[in-house]
Amino acid sequence: MRGAQRHPIGGVLAPNESRVFPGPPENIWNNSSSDPGSLYDPAGRLVSYWPD
Repeated sequence: MRGAQRHPIGGVLAPNESRVFPGPPENIWNNSSSDPGSLYDPAGRLVSYWPD
């Protein structure tokens, strides 16, 4: 379903830290149409956005 994908990631990143998370068993993007990505903190605030 477009726009409702969730990825089960968790944890805390320090400033300038990056981390690679394993993907879920199924695709969450199909790469055939625009589907931006958003990252929210535990309080629900948008912290990063990929415009695709």
